[in-house]
Amino acid sequence: MNDHGQRSHPVPLNAMRILMWSGLLFFISIVIIALLDRIRVTGSITATVGFTLSAVIGYGVISRWLNRPISRGIYAVVLIVIALGSRVAWVLSVDTQPVSDFKVMYDYAIKAADGDFSFSKMDYYIRWVYQLGYTLYEGLIVRIFGASLVPLKLFNALFETLTVWIVYRMAASLFGETSGRIAGLMYATYIPNIIMSSVLTNQHLSTLLFAAGCCIAVTHRGRNGISGSMAVALCFALGSVFRPMGSFYVGIFLLFVVLFESMKAGRWQQRVGTIVKKGASFIAVYIVVQQLVSYSLIAAGITELKLNSNQEPYWKFMVGLNAESGGQWNDKDARYVVNYPLGPERNEVELAILKERLNDPVEVAALFLEKWSIMWAGTDDSVNWSLGAIENTYDWQLKLVAVERSQYAAYALFGWFSIIMLLFHQWKSTRSGGAGTLLSTWRISAISFPILLLLAYSALHLIIEIQTRYRLDVLPFFIVIASFGCTSLAVSSRKWKLTRRKRTSHTESPSNTVSS
Repeated sequence: MNDHGQRSHPVPLNAMRILMWSGLLFFISIVIIALLDRIRVTGSITATVGFTLSAVIGYGVISRWLNRPISRGIYAVVLIVIALGSRVAWVLSVDTQPVSDFKVMYDYAIKAADGDFSFSKMDYYIRWVYQLGYTLYEGLIVRIFGASLVPLKLFNALFETLTVWIVYRMAASLFGETSGRIAGLMYATYIPNIIMSSVLTNQHLSTLLFAAGCCIAVTHRGRNGISGSMAVALCFALGSVFRPMGSFYVGIFLLFVVLFESMKAGRWQQRVGTIVKKGASFIAVYIVVQQLVSYSLIAAGITELKLNSNQEPYWKFMVGLNAESGGQWNDKDARYVVNYPLGPERNEVELAILKERLNDPVEVAALFLEKWSIMWAGTDDSVNWSLGAIENTYDWQLKLVAVERSQYAAYALFGWFSIIMLLFHQWKSTRSGGAGTLLSTWRISAISFPILLLLAYSALHLIIEIQTRYRLDVLPFFIVIASFGCTSLAVSSRKWKLTRRKRTSHTESPSNTVSS
């Protein structure tokens, strides 16, 4: 029997193995495709590999340094200063103006600040009612601080900084303090996270809330207590107010609960009972919070629709299966569907197009491969969102992209090594019954949560619309996994150097030394 009273059950253990091997393929493919894509862009294998290795070595050296006896409090303060300082500096020095949907929401937020909610009756907010939550949040900030963009951007910087701290604590909970420290630093210094602070996207606030829920989920209280499940539900429900991803997180959390509880010892009736209690309390809190927010807005006369209602359920799938656009938003589809009135007629048209695009299995398979490459290995477009409309920034954009590509490839390499180490510890734990292993079975089962999130999110985006900025939604979990690979690689490198020194010293003899 393993520590914490757990033992290995065949079915969940096999599921864990499948999950780990799938995670390994996930990270390997990212490394290969990302490097090949960068080589294609730069035309230089040496430069691409050199910059990536520099990032790997740099983070590895920092990881070894962070292993020193620095108090958690001091490191947390330093990390927050780095994260908040870099983002505030960017926000105050770069005048990013809202564009596309971001401009629509900001313009109507100004009206909301003046008490005018008539915009909620417009086609945009009937079609995308889930955008109303973030618009009202912006309206609140505008009402308090005025119509300047700066307060909204500073709040973005604050939300990002809080997410940095959550990433730090989540990785520390799963892999230890050093892994947590390097995870926090990776997230704090990742270029898109910094430069997107000046972009008025709902991702900053929603990512904070979803990441907070996930962090609670893998802590001791979140894993083992009903109250923890309820706290996770609260975070997910609030996150879904600002970004319609709540259902995704709900499904993955419930799957995680089943997997985690199945790994425990005890009678199956007891384990099933725990799963039911945790699942029921989680779902109850999630639904109550969602309904409370929706009906409050309806009662206030702001809208007639619930925030989680979807008036156009096939749109994301129809666009995501467009082989001509690579599954990305395109003007042709957008112009075509607006010829039909919103409601059953438009839904029928979109469903028909969706089915038509699924007719050719070979084309669909090729589309999936293309979408996966774009979504997970393609060049990040945050530079365009932040600097695209600002003159004389092209050189800066190229430099920022080059740094980001090196960072991302390094993180993927760390993720690759992390899964290898997890597979090793899983094998060792199974053979030894959990004795003498760095990661016990219960801890590895907890680690399954961020891996589940990454794999499910990547699978979902095979069939729905993609943008490279969407991967920022799950970047916290990407980096949490990568952090263990970084620290493990640093430790392995140090052990190899020590072993090499010992061998060298043993092979030297007095006859081979030069006397002075």
